[in-house]
Amino acid sequence: MNRPSKARIRQSFERAAPTYDSAADIQRRICHQLAAQLPSAPVGRLLDAGCGTGYALAGLKRSFPAADLLALDFAPAMLELASKEGDCCQAADIEKLPFAAANFDLWWSSLSIQWCNAAT
Repeated sequence: MNRPSKARIRQSFERAAPTYDSAADIQRRICHQLAAQLPSAPVGRLLDAGCGTGYALAGLKRSFPAADLLALDFAPAMLELASKEGDCCQAADIEKLPFAAANFDLWWSSLSIQWCNAAT
């Protein structure tokens, strides 16, 4: 199976960003299921990898009010929407993160893995 290039995937998310939340029912359900399994331990730094429009950010802030939260996505139009939550946002590919894994106490990612290349 030929996978679309990262550029095409990013372009698709860029175009979809303005209306993405209106069609993201399964994403919201998965966020709620994942949130129910979050640890209760304190978290200092938290990464939302593939944050999309930022739907999970409010819940993550409620669960970890003292955490330093970084929202990351590779589609700038998605980050523009996510930044309305007031969090630190960064454009990057989760397969090539611009920081070490040890920088975060908790990683959150709801539906990003299907866009990653398992061979890398």
